[in-house]
Amino acid sequence: MKKMVLLIVLLVCIFFNKSLGLIIRADMQSSLLTDVEITSQQISGIYAEDGAVEVLRDGKLLKSENVKEHKFQAIFDIPISAGELVLNFKGPTLEDQSFTVNYDPATLSGEVNDKSQIIKGKVPVGSNIVASVNEVPLILKTLDSRTGEFEFLPDSHLRYQSMVQVTSTKDNVKSIVYITVKAAPSPGNPIINPVSNEDISILGKAEPNSTAYFIYNNIRHFVKIGASGIFEYILENGKPLGEGTKISVYIVDRVGRSSGVVYVTVLDKIPPLKPVVSPVSDKSFCISGRTEALATVYLLRNNKTYGVVRTDSKGNFILKMPLQAKGTIFDLYAADASKNASLKSRAVVVPRARLGKVVLSAPLIKQMPELPRGCEVTSLTMLLNFAGVKTNKMVLASAIKKDPTPYTYRNGRYYFGNPNFGFVGNMFTFSKPGFGVYNKPIAELAIRYLPGRIINLSGQSFNNVLDYVSAGHPVWVINTSWFNIVPSQYWKTWYTPQGGAIRITMKEHSVLVTGYDSKYVYFNDPLDGQKNKKRPISQFVSGWKQYSSQAVSFY
Repeated sequence: MKKMVLLIVLLVCIFFNKSLGLIIRADMQSSLLTDVEITSQQISGIYAEDGAVEVLRDGKLLKSENVKEHKFQAIFDIPISAGELVLNFKGPTLEDQSFTVNYDPATLSGEVNDKSQIIKGKVPVGSNIVASVNEVPLILKTLDSRTGEFEFLPDSHLRYQSMVQVTSTKDNVKSIVYITVKAAPSPGNPIINPVSNEDISILGKAEPNSTAYFIYNNIRHFVKIGASGIFEYILENGKPLGEGTKISVYIVDRVGRSSGVVYVTVLDKIPPLKPVVSPVSDKSFCISGRTEALATVYLLRNNKTYGVVRTDSKGNFILKMPLQAKGTIFDLYAADASKNASLKSRAVVVPRARLGKVVLSAPLIKQMPELPRGCEVTSLTMLLNFAGVKTNKMVLASAIKKDPTPYTYRNGRYYFGNPNFGFVGNMFTFSKPGFGVYNKPIAELAIRYLPGRIINLSGQSFNNVLDYVSAGHPVWVINTSWFNIVPSQYWKTWYTPQGGAIRITMKEHSVLVTGYDSKYVYFNDPLDGQKNKKRPISQFVSGWKQYSSQAVSFY
């Protein structure tokens, strides 16, 4: 009885549809049109009877197909976009039917590749949605009923060239979209924080959910990277790597693609040890000590920059210097090639009593017969030879700066050169006018052989001369040839192009001071060839002062 009632109702509906020419929308399909599925390539479904179906878009025929065993499938020649389709059915018993269906597929946001962690997009509001990858259902994370926005969790199902199917259903019509999974690009190069020889780990950032590999000392290590992309690899045994160690870092993503290689060199951040400084006295010609090998040691004297010296392969250093006054303060620190600075050390110059007697054994060189007026360069030769410099008096005689001013007498005045500028006159014969040379040109010549190690003591106390001799270094001086005061009648004035008038005596002589005791000064005399010749201190100092206290030594 129930089946009969349903049949009567169906016939009545068909009659009215035929007679009134109604177009039935998909939501009014009832039992005539069911299971409609639409993709951009085709439309399929089930109709109440066999026959034929026409698919139209905007009044234009897209496809005609037969309905067999109530099923139909129309494949489009050209893929279609979203929009309405009209289905016209013709059958042997039922009146012609026309249905309007809406192809309204989901739209996806962004590319779907084999590293996608989320598949998201948007569907018409009111739609239901499912998705699968190669027929494996995906988990729907969210579907916003107000906006139609959705997210699926692809988990680990996505593979290169696998097929994602997203089906949205509204008004009993399934709109289907297919997406082929693309290959994601290779991971970008990792960003590695600087690594120093103080660090016990390597920090960086790279593609999330990948693996970071580290190669150093010919061994490969790795660490898994989480969703944040930030990683930390703890070094073996928690020990820092040595400075200069080369580290290669690259990333492999979860599908096996590798990034480029990033190279990192372990930096030196450990400062050198605080310098250990040897005691320094006012008779010391150097300051020495020990710190990190091949470091640079900076010295400050009384808070002012004084000198710089490099340590050797064992960390030892030595800086030669003139004698320093007691109480002088030296501060030292070391810096390595990476400019890491050590703590400062301090050394204070302490007094040391001058020895009661010192007589040095310096080489004795005679100025005659080659250099009748060459006492200054001959005494300098003895000084340099004592310091280890290989040279001779004739080389120095040729090299000393000269003042070429000729000796003349005009209008009651004598004119000649200036010994403060260079050697005056002829050094090689008494038959031509000549005089000598003072401390400044001598010091300048000495510096060419001992750069940075010559000290000009001119104008200082004779005690400074004795301090250098006491510390083991002879001293070049100018004295009178009498080694005492020369009376005024032996002095004369002449005028020079440099410096105006000067007062001199021809009884000028240069010797090398080699020793002293409580009564005498000892010296090598290049004129008479006496070694460690001696004169009373008071007389010697008087003649020395008469020639303006000129003295040169080395350190």
